[in-house]
Amino acid sequence: MGDAEKNLGNEKFKAGDYNAAITHFTNAINIEPTHVLYSNRSACYCALRKYDEALKDADCCIGAKPDWGKGYGRKGAALHGMGRFNDAVAAYEAGLKHEPGLVMLTGGMAEAKAEMEAQQDGAMGGLGNVFGQPDVLQRIASNPQTAGFLADPGFVHKIQELAANPSAIGNHLQDQRILAVMGMLMGINIQTADPTPSPAAAKQAKPEPKPEPLTPEQEAAKAIKDEADAHKLKGNTAYKAKQFEEAIKHYEAAIAVLPNEVTYYNNLAAVMMEQKDFDGCIATCKKGIEKGREAKVDYKIIAKSFLRIGNAYKKLGKLDDAIRAYEDSLMEDRSEEAEKLLKQTRALKKKVALCVQLSPARIRAHSHVPVTGSSLAWPNCLTARPQQPHFNILSPSLRRPTRRRIAPQRRLRRRVKRATSSSRQAATRPRWRCTPKP
Repeated sequence: MGDAEKNLGNEKFKAGDYNAAITHFTNAINIEPTHVLYSNRSACYCALRKYDEALKDADCCIGAKPDWGKGYGRKGAALHGMGRFNDAVAAYEAGLKHEPGLVMLTGGMAEAKAEMEAQQDGAMGGLGNVFGQPDVLQRIASNPQTAGFLADPGFVHKIQELAANPSAIGNHLQDQRILAVMGMLMGINIQTADPTPSPAAAKQAKPEPKPEPLTPEQEAAKAIKDEADAHKLKGNTAYKAKQFEEAIKHYEAAIAVLPNEVTYYNNLAAVMMEQKDFDGCIATCKKGIEKGREAKVDYKIIAKSFLRIGNAYKKLGKLDDAIRAYEDSLMEDRSEEAEKLLKQTRALKKKVALCVQLSPARIRAHSHVPVTGSSLAWPNCLTARPQQPHFNILSPSLRRPTRRRIAPQRRLRRRVKRATSSSRQAATRPRWRCTPKP
C-alpha cells in the first residue's frame, strides 16, 4: 500500500502536480515513513516555495538516515530558498562529509555562495553611490588632499565608471586614492595599509604547503583506478575507430578491475548499441545502475544509464518501456535531452496507435513492406523516404478522397479564357448564306 502511494506521488511529481504529489507522499509516510519519502515531499514543498515545510521534511530525512547525502541537499535547497545562504552552505558541507563529490551538494553549494557574493556586492553598491553625486569632481578638486589625483586620466576614468555603475566599487578598493576620495565624500577618514607588499616581504613569504602523502589504502585505490582508466582509454580509442569487439574487451577488463564504476558499464552499453545488441545494452545498463546504487555514485550518471535504456527500448519498438525509462532518467536528473526524447517518444506512440487502427487491406495496397493481419512492419510504417518508399500514415492516398479545390481567381481566369477562345472561334467561322434561286 505504501509503495503504491509512493509511485502515485512520483507520477504526480513528474507531471508537475506538486499538491497531489504531497498528498500521496503524506499517505505513504502515514503508512511507513522512510527517508526517501521525506526527501520527495521536501522537494515538492520547495517547488511550491513552501520552504519552512521543506526544511522540516529535510530534517526528518536526515534524522531517519544521517549518512545519506541527498537529505542534506534537500535541507540546503530549503535554506537557500529562505535566503539563509550561510546555513545552506553549512548544510551542503555537512552532506559532503558523508558523500564527497556528490554533484547535488557541490552544485547547490556553488549556487548558494554565488547568491551570497551577489548580496555582498549589492551592499558594496550602496557605498559606491557616493560617487554618483553630480558635483563629485568639483569636490575632489576643491580638497587639497585629493586635488592632485585628477592629474591622472586613469583615476578620472575610474571616477566616471563608479558614477555610472556604483556596484563596481569592489573592483577599485585596492586603489588608495579611491578610498581617500570615498572617505572625503562621506566625511570620514579611511586609512588602510598599503596592500602592495615590499620585495623583502615577498621573499619572506611562506611557500605553499605540499600535499599530504596518501595512505597505503588510498595509494592502492588510486593504482586500481589508474589501471581501470587505462583500459577505458584503450576502449575509447577502439570505439572511435569502429573496432567494437576490441572496445568490448577493454571495457570488460576495466569492469573486472573496478566493478563499481558505472561509466564503464555505460561505455560498454554504447558499443552494444552500435552492434544493435539492444537486449545486451539494456542488461548492461541495469547492472551498472545496480552497482551505482551500491556505490552511491552521482545521480547524473544513473540518469545517463536510464537514458540509454530508453534508447534501446525505442529501437526495439517497446515504446511504453522507453517512456518509463526516460521518466526514470528525469527523476534522477532533469536534462533537456531526456525531456526532448520523452516528448518525441510519446508523440511516436500516438502515431503508432493511429497506424494500428488503419485497415490492413488499405495498408497492404499502399505499402512496400509486409503486413500480416493487423500488425505493421515496425518501424517502417512510420517512415517515408524517396529512395526507399514505405508506408506513411500521413500518405494522401490513405486519406478520405476530397474534391479538388481551385482558387476563385484562378477559376475566373479560366472562365474568361474559355469565353475569349469561344468568341474567337465564332468570329473566324465562315458564314453560309442561302442564295435565292433565280
